Amino acid sequence: MSDINEIEERPVFIQEESWLRQPRETGAAFFAFCHYRDFGGDRSIRKAIENAKLPEKRCGIWRAWSNRYSWRKRCEDYDTYLDKIRRQERETAFREVEKV
Repeated sequence: MSDINEIEERPVFIQEESWLRQPRETGAAFFAFCHYRDFGGDRSIRKAIENAKLPEKRCGIWRAWSNRYSWRKRCEDYDTYLDKIRRQERETAFREVEKV
């Protein structure tokens, strides 16, 4: 019976643009995720909390949110998305130079 409850309580995960707020993700959890996501490639929960100037005691809840809302996977998706934008910008700039 408890296994069923755990499955039902898991949030639905939107794959496309997963870095956006997820269904049932609280405002506080999404705020925390954004700080973590925007910290960059060398991100960690502890570093993001320090950067946000929040008390270290927030690490526990941020870790719980990270697991519940798949922060690592969402950050991978976001990093890939940003890389795609950077590649497109470089290719556009290259094409502009080639026109000259």
